[in-house]
Amino acid sequence: MEPAAKGEPIAEPAVMEATFNDSAAIAAMNKKPTDATMLDPKDMEPFLPNKITDFRKLPGDYGWAVNNEASFSSVTCQYLGNKGGSFSMALFDYGSNANIIDEKYFHDLPEETGYVTSRISVKGGLAYKLWDSKKRSGKLRALLNNRFIITIDANMLPANSFGLEFLYGMIKTDELLRL
Repeated sequence: MEPAAKGEPIAEPAVMEATFNDSAAIAAMNKKPTDATMLDPKDMEPFLPNKITDFRKLPGDYGWAVNNEASFSSVTCQYLGNKGGSFSMALFDYGSNANIIDEKYFHDLPEETGYVTSRISVKGGLAYKLWDSKKRSGKLRALLNNRFIITIDANMLPANSFGLEFLYGMIKTDELLRL
């Protein structure tokens, strides 16, 4: 498109109309996978801590995902600090599904600006954390038995309080490993 000459009106750009029918995507998100080994999301919340000193737990969010990449069930719980800070814990169950989203990061550690990335040792799997000690914020990811992914995302935890590994230790991982 040529620019308009001085004094000439500027042509209106053509407007493209597009429609997106996301009903299939919504249906896929709410469809229960056929994998019988996969836990129901509501049965997964008891694996996450119910009480943590100085933090209030909000009701869990539950879901299923079925798509071409992977199928899983999940529960996510938010915890708000009485003295500031917050964190979330999520548990994903891939059942017998071989496609685990972001599995590559358990072998080749990810990097993010402002965070120190390190591998951590966990029973029954692989794990890593990204941590910013100045902001007391970070992420922990664990893959257990090539089936469960645990995520912890912490934001501005109070000074002299626990860290990501402590929070991970509050999850009933021994019970998950027995499934």
